Amino acid sequence: MNSSRGSMDFAAMATSGKLPAFDDLNPFAQYGSGAKAAEAGRWQPVPGLVHSKESLALRQAVGAILKGVHEEVKAETLEIRANTPEYRLENDDWIAHRNSNKVLPQTLKTVARLPMSLLITNPNHVGVDKEKLNVAGWLKKKGEKNTAMKKRYMELENKVLTYYKKKPEHRGRPLSREEKVPLMQGKIELDKVSSVQPTTIKGVTVKWGIDLVTTNRTWVLQAESEDEYQMWVHALCHSVRFHCVNLIYRRMLQLAEVSASAENEVRLVILPSYTVQESVEHIFNCYKLMLDAAPLHPYDPKEYVLKFTGYRDYMIDPFREVSNYQHVRECLITKKTLCLTLVHQSKIKEALQRGLSMRPASGLIYNEAVCRPAPSSSGASRNKFNFTTLGNDWQTSSDVDNNADSQFTTGKSCHYREPLRFCINRVLNIPRYTTHLRRTAHDMAPEQRPLLFTNGIVTIELYNGGKLLENVVETTDVRMKAQMDDGLIAVWTEPKWYKTKLRLYEIPRTARLVFTLYGVRKGLGGVVSNNSDGNDRERILTTGLNVFDVEGLIAQGDQYMQMLDNLHTSHHGPVPHVIDPAKPIIHVSLSSFHADIVFDWSAGNASNAATEQFSSSTNGSRSETLEKSGWLKKTGKSHTLTAWQNRWFTLSQTTHSLSYAEDVNAPAKHTIDLLGANVMIADELNERYTTFAVSKGTRKEQSTWVFKLRAAESSREFILCANTRQEREEWLMAIKMVASGETLSDDEDDNDSFNLGNQYDNDFSRLTLDPGAADRSTILHGYSMNLMSERGRVMSGRQSSLNSSVFSDGGTKALDDLRETIRRDPLYRLSSFQKAIMWKNRADFMDKFEFLPRMLTCVNWFNAKEVDDVIAFLPRWAKASHPAAYIELLDMEFAHEGVRQFAVDKLAEMADTTFSYFLPQLVQALKFENHHVSPLAKHLIERAIKNPNQIGFDLFWSMKVESYNEQYKERYGLLLNTYVDVCSYKMRSILEIQDKLFSEKGVFEQICQEIKEFAHTNKSMDAMKALLHQRLDELNESLQSAYQLPIDPRVEVRRIVVKKCKIMSSAKLPLWLEFENAEEGGDPVIIIFKAGDDVRQDCLTLQLIRLMDEMWREDGKDLAMEPYKCVSTGPMTGILQVVQHAVTTADVHKRGGAMGGIFGAFNDAKVTGSCAGYCVATYVLGIGDRHNDNIMITTGGRYFHIDFGHFLGFMKYQYGIKREKTPFVFTPEMAHVFGGIGTDMFRKFQDLAGEAFNVVRRHLHLLVSLLLLMIPADMPELRRRDDINYIVEIMGSDKSDAEAAAMFADLIVQCTKNTFKRIDNTLHILKHS
Repeated sequence: MNSSRGSMDFAAMATSGKLPAFDDLNPFAQYGSGAKAAEAGRWQPVPGLVHSKESLALRQAVGAILKGVHEEVKAETLEIRANTPEYRLENDDWIAHRNSNKVLPQTLKTVARLPMSLLITNPNHVGVDKEKLNVAGWLKKKGEKNTAMKKRYMELENKVLTYYKKKPEHRGRPLSREEKVPLMQGKIELDKVSSVQPTTIKGVTVKWGIDLVTTNRTWVLQAESEDEYQMWVHALCHSVRFHCVNLIYRRMLQLAEVSASAENEVRLVILPSYTVQESVEHIFNCYKLMLDAAPLHPYDPKEYVLKFTGYRDYMIDPFREVSNYQHVRECLITKKTLCLTLVHQSKIKEALQRGLSMRPASGLIYNEAVCRPAPSSSGASRNKFNFTTLGNDWQTSSDVDNNADSQFTTGKSCHYREPLRFCINRVLNIPRYTTHLRRTAHDMAPEQRPLLFTNGIVTIELYNGGKLLENVVETTDVRMKAQMDDGLIAVWTEPKWYKTKLRLYEIPRTARLVFTLYGVRKGLGGVVSNNSDGNDRERILTTGLNVFDVEGLIAQGDQYMQMLDNLHTSHHGPVPHVIDPAKPIIHVSLSSFHADIVFDWSAGNASNAATEQFSSSTNGSRSETLEKSGWLKKTGKSHTLTAWQNRWFTLSQTTHSLSYAEDVNAPAKHTIDLLGANVMIADELNERYTTFAVSKGTRKEQSTWVFKLRAAESSREFILCANTRQEREEWLMAIKMVASGETLSDDEDDNDSFNLGNQYDNDFSRLTLDPGAADRSTILHGYSMNLMSERGRVMSGRQSSLNSSVFSDGGTKALDDLRETIRRDPLYRLSSFQKAIMWKNRADFMDKFEFLPRMLTCVNWFNAKEVDDVIAFLPRWAKASHPAAYIELLDMEFAHEGVRQFAVDKLAEMADTTFSYFLPQLVQALKFENHHVSPLAKHLIERAIKNPNQIGFDLFWSMKVESYNEQYKERYGLLLNTYVDVCSYKMRSILEIQDKLFSEKGVFEQICQEIKEFAHTNKSMDAMKALLHQRLDELNESLQSAYQLPIDPRVEVRRIVVKKCKIMSSAKLPLWLEFENAEEGGDPVIIIFKAGDDVRQDCLTLQLIRLMDEMWREDGKDLAMEPYKCVSTGPMTGILQVVQHAVTTADVHKRGGAMGGIFGAFNDAKVTGSCAGYCVATYVLGIGDRHNDNIMITTGGRYFHIDFGHFLGFMKYQYGIKREKTPFVFTPEMAHVFGGIGTDMFRKFQDLAGEAFNVVRRHLHLLVSLLLLMIPADMPELRRRDDINYIVEIMGSDKSDAEAAAMFADLIVQCTKNTFKRIDNTLHILKHS
């Protein structure tokens, strides 16, 4: 947007299709232009952005942040953190789970690796690979069809077991590999073996029998002697993965999870309480005590640090306990072997020097001279401040506005009693179509439809925090005429000046004007029709203008604003600040004042009671009387014989009545006297029905929410129905209050409560200013407790007054009901009357954080004094039970910067590891900020600078996905470009590689598109695979030696293992990609890259499952969930981690179900815990489309779900039949694993699931908050607040823990007895076999 004040003739231009020059439209675009040549090779995640006043203000703020960070941490230290990251757990880190220490093991099984350069080795010694097992001999094998045992000659080489009818030799000479091929009878690839176990028949172990279990077959082998049996068991068990070896064989061979067979490796035990330095010394001591240890060169243990083998993750701090590192904690919880590598400190310094030497000489990173603030001058104009582009461009304050008048005065908004005035001049470059989104569960595509009408109007609305304050005006209609470049133009040749009802002194800092262009139909007499069904107009374009800009100055004069298409809304979030002359633009004139006017309520803004009352009613805040209206459904006198009919209901406390009409403006058809009326819930009359979500194959089951109303001394019973549980609850509470005759007394003055608060505010101020306070936190805590105690005493003393004056009767019960409703239902919205009740009694709600967000909705945000008092009141509210709960205060409705700053300050207390878990919601919350510069944006950038690995990578990709949206591109693009300018060189170089490879239109998506085009020409899968391998070979030539994948920044990879990459068979043809681990001996990294699929819903589901897992661990429960990782790299691209050594339950069922041998190697605790955890998680989140191809189990016994295309109760329908007949998947085969219904093992499973369910129920408010903040992401099945109703209903908040656990136990049994899932699984196998 822009306010242009030059020599241009705006009066003449306003009636034409001409526009000012680009530099006049974008006066700040020149900043940065001087460095274009120097920046030619500079990588930007979102290129092509133009500077605006907002962007420069953000970059200046980030420059100040970087300066502060460098004062605290040296630039070299930040570079070291990027090159050798430490994933620490701080003392206040939630996921450290200090409460679960009692269930963790006391020791750590460890395999440590010394640097080979430290060993004194014999140069003539030829090393033997102890793991390379080549064994041959005779074994008996059971046939697949002919089940007789037949003798076969077996050879084990390179983890492949081949067999022949006779020994492959010719006259005593062993045959070559090529000569053996024709004689080969078959082979068993041991990498595909899920279990090596003793052979049993009907519970009896077969002597010298060995089973090799795969998903396709169980191979039964038998040796002929004990020695041969021992030889083959040893060879086979060392050729498969540890988790595939049966427990009997593990004990027989004393098999270890991780091998330590290399010359420089040692096996040992470490105590979690060891420091890093003690661990280093212990490793050296244990190595020297080994019988076959090589001698070592002279060394100093203090010169070594530790690295987790296979990970880019270090333990450097010599005095930190190893248990305070994330990876160690994971090993303790999962009981995995810890693998460590000793690294000399010189290697870290070398890596740092390489990074510093490769940094560009121009210095894109912060330059102290650049960020030094210029001397301030009194009376400076609006543009008189420094901007920075962080290194390559710098303008002094005098360069910003050469025409600035140094004596330019500034007024305060609180002194202006006039309204905001404006007129609409024209809208240019109007498209001849509207845009609509056609979407399915995994796909979306825009489509254009021709405009329906030729005339247009502009509506102007005033919003604050996404809430409509005022429908200001609707312009007269004008004809949209043809313009050059196939666009249209609408010109108001006689523009009319309009004004707001609100005065300047009343308008909040975060208010905005929203301009929307509609195409309209003209009715009889040339009057624009406006039917309630909306069929007589269509929304074409929209945009917004912040009343106060980033400096707090009110917009004045001519304004040009970019407009967005009809898919977007502008009532909250970023508005365009840059104008592209080729895109739709609106030209508006605002009233000009004699001076700049800055937002300032320091002197207050209340003038009289009428104004305050107007403001209060405008923002939908408190009301002294209970008035409610809305749509409900009702039936006739005979409920069973009449259909539901929509009626407009109006509730009046003044007349104690409830009336209904056929439409909003229609006269009432009937009025019910509510005094003494009886209202009750009628769940027995509820009906289930389905609605289409995004396609006919996906539906959501809904319910009617029925209640009954009977007037006093009347026999007629009215049957009414609300659309949601929350609506019914609102109506019930309102009707009950009116029926009981309760009223809110006008005698109770709001200021009484504030005076009570101010008394303690003064005490608090004196306390915090006391320079002699030794322990501020302790004093504040004691003060807070005294405050609550004193408030309770005073409020108790006033209770009789409250009961008599606030309510005519039953006041305490009304407060208790309100408290219970908010506790039970986080989605419940207060009525204006309930807000008045809560506001007057706010001291009674201070004991629970859950009440704070609701209390903030009661505030009159137009009253400066009330706002100031509330902001001062926030720190004294009860603390949240979970640090992330404050994230709710970043929702759209909490627009005031003081509230958002408070929330950010509280969230800032979280340690980095915990903080990183909530980045998706924090990035979405940026959409609710009025300006690019905000407390949240600054904090995110600061955290990412300080900890690039734990915060920076996830933050980058969370913002990158949003940068593809036209409305958010400017904001997220600016944040991304600014971040890569200030992060370390190492970080920037890795992000550039990741962006090149994985982003939308990146290398891998281009390969996917090429393969899809190839597939459309009916090429074979082999031909497509050859094309894939060719492209990957070419890519390998250009890849750097080591880099990280977005899926896990702790893992560094090198080349792509081309021969193991493939194209998967699903419709979108995703790529199966395998990468070498950058560290020798590290496990390879396997991912699936998807192009054409929206994986954001999968990411959110997995995040919530991961959080549930952390909740259970905090409660001392290890359910072995370990959900796989998923990263969205674009709106329709993403990466999924492949869980290795796992099979689908479809494969299990093909092998004979749970009764087959595939479960032989499973860990019972893992099966029980993970199955219980996923039953609870899928039930709570309403995961749909569950079949046996998206439920998997690892060879170690960890059960897990994949593919979360449907959640929150959206279910898959086929031929009109709902495929999900049970609330979650629990089949008879699964029950068999736990001994069957009624057994002790089964009851133990039920108890564990019930306990897990109750743990999640305790975090209902947090889960709802996280889902609410993801609504702006516009996922297919999370687009409205009502979508989250599912999780509130399913939790059973009105039940006790015992009742909820019993309910869940019963659901498990119900699932087991339902036969449809078994039929559905069988049909699925047949369809995909």
